[in-house]
Amino acid sequence: PWLVWIILVRGERVCLNPSPAFQFFHFTMQWMMQGFMLVIVMVGRSTCCQYWCKTPPPQDTAYCCSLPDRVYPAPEVHSGSCPPARKVCPRIQLPEVCPHDGACPQNQKCCWDVCLELHTCKPSHKIPVELPKFPSVAHLARSDVSGIE
Repeated sequence: PWLVWIILVRGERVCLNPSPAFQFFHFTMQWMMQGFMLVIVMVGRSTCCQYWCKTPPPQDTAYCCSLPDRVYPAPEVHSGSCPPARKVCPRIQLPEVCPHDGACPQNQKCCWDVCLELHTCKPSHKIPVELPKFPSVAHLARSDVSGIE
């Protein structure tokens, strides 16, 4: 694996987004006083990803699901489950990208989005809990308790 670090003025180093969508070879030619200088910047998979997520089956592949410029809270698991997958992709405000439930509000879960093809915060799906129905046993109770001491 190889990567490129950008040195900022403050001396911090920031890893470029390692997502496959951002992999590229960038060639820049700059005119210098003495001639040409070729600058090659190569960005690819790197170890700078904070969180890796899996796509659902059948792909079941890992991808970097954390944004490089974001600090995430500790991982946690929120109650409920992910809502059913959408059948259509709405054209509304983009949801929040997330690596785990802890990056979402308490009433949301980090779920795979079939439209964006990454994990986003979605309202948790509460599955109603049905308790089993017990048979009535009232008719089995004794009506005469006079013999008990």
